[in-house]
Amino acid sequence: MSKSPVANRKASAADAVTVQNGRGAPKSPSKRSSSTISVSPPSSPQKTPKKKSNDAPGTPTRKKSSLKHPSTPKSSKAKTPIVTPTKNQRKKPSTPKNVKKKLDVSALITPAEDEGYTKEEKEEFIAGLKNLKPLPSTVKSYGIVNKLTGKIGGNAEGGEIYGEQTIGSMQKVVEVMKKFQNLNSSSRFIDVGAGLGKPNIHVACDPQVSFSYGIEINVSRWHLSLSHLIPILRSTLTDVDMPPQKLTLEQGDIFSANTFDPFTHVYMFDIGMPDVIFDHMSKMFNEAESEYLVSYQPPRRIVGKHGFKVELICQMGVKMHGSAEGHTGYFYKRLGGVVKKGNVKRSLNVAPTSTSLPSDIPCDPLFAPAWSSVLSGTETVLEWAEEEQRKFHESGRSQRVRKKNVPFNV
Repeated sequence: MSKSPVANRKASAADAVTVQNGRGAPKSPSKRSSSTISVSPPSSPQKTPKKKSNDAPGTPTRKKSSLKHPSTPKSSKAKTPIVTPTKNQRKKPSTPKNVKKKLDVSALITPAEDEGYTKEEKEEFIAGLKNLKPLPSTVKSYGIVNKLTGKIGGNAEGGEIYGEQTIGSMQKVVEVMKKFQNLNSSSRFIDVGAGLGKPNIHVACDPQVSFSYGIEINVSRWHLSLSHLIPILRSTLTDVDMPPQKLTLEQGDIFSANTFDPFTHVYMFDIGMPDVIFDHMSKMFNEAESEYLVSYQPPRRIVGKHGFKVELICQMGVKMHGSAEGHTGYFYKRLGGVVKKGNVKRSLNVAPTSTSLPSDIPCDPLFAPAWSSVLSGTETVLEWAEEEQRKFHESGRSQRVRKKNVPFNV
C-alpha cells in the first residue's frame, strides 16, 4: 500500500535525525529520500549535512584531522631541538680544531731525549742568550758590510726588502743552531734568498762551516753582495784575525735545483715567499739528505700546508734593522733522521761524480760548480767574484736610443 505524504515526511525527518546524530545514512537511497531532500528544511540543515557528509564517510578522516592538529605543535617542538644541536655542532668543531692544532704542534716538537735537553732547558737556554759578543772576525765582516751598504742593506732594485737582522739576533740564531742543530765546522750551509749575504758571512766566521753558499735571484742585490764578498775574502788573505772563509754568493733561481744536496743546513728568511716556492723547496728537502731547516714560518705552514718532513725543535724571536716589527725563527730537524741513499737511483738528477767533489756526498748540479770552487781555495772564489763584478761594471748602463723623426705622409 502506498504511504501517505504525512508518513513520508515523518520518515524523511527520522532519516535526517539519524544523520545529524552521526549514526549513519540510510542503508539504500530510495525515491523517497530524493523527495525528502527536496522537502528538507532551509539553509541550516543543508549546511549541516555538507559538513557531516564529509565527516560521515570519514570516521578515518576525523582521525587524520585529529592527527594533523597535534602534529603542528609536535613539528614545532621537533624543530626546536634540531636548531639547538646545530648551534652546538657549530661550537663543538671549534674546540676540536683548537685541540688538533695544539696536538699537531706538540707532536712536532722533538722529544727531549733526542737532544738530551728537556723543553724547559731549551727555553732556559734561549732566554739566557743576552748580551752575546760575536767573534772579532764576525764584527769586522759586519763592519765592511755596513760601511758599503749600511745596516738596512741598500736598495733592492725592484726586489722586496723584509729587513736585515741585527748582528745580535743573527748571533742568537747561530748559537741555537750550534746547540740544537749540530752546526759546526764540518756543516754545509745554504741561504735561500741570500740578499746581501749576511747570514752566509756570519756562519763562515762562526763556526767556520766547510761550505757557506747563498743564492739570490735578484741581480742588483746579488751584485751588492759581491761588493761585500770581495773585500771580506781579501781581508782573509791579509788579516790574521780573519780566518779563511769557505764562502760564495751566486745569482740563480732555486727552481733550477732538484734537491738541497749537499747541504746539511737549509736556512731561509722566507717572510713573503709565495706558496709555489715552498712547494718546490719541500720536494727538494724531502728528496735530499739535508738534516736541519731554519725557517720563519710556523709548523702549520711548513709541515701542514707544504709537507716538509720535519719536526720542530724550538723557536725564538728575532729583531730586524729598519723596522720595529719582530719575527719568530723556527728550528726544525728532519723527521725520522737522515737516510743515506748512497748509490740508490733517485727520482731527481744529481751531479755526476767529480774528482774535486767528495764521492760519498750527493750534490745537485746547480751547486756543484760553487762547491768545487770553494774547495779549491779562497783565491779561486775571489778571482771569480772579481771577474763577475768587472763584467757588471763594463756592461754599464744601457743607453736609450732615440728614434728619428719620420715625416707623416698623408
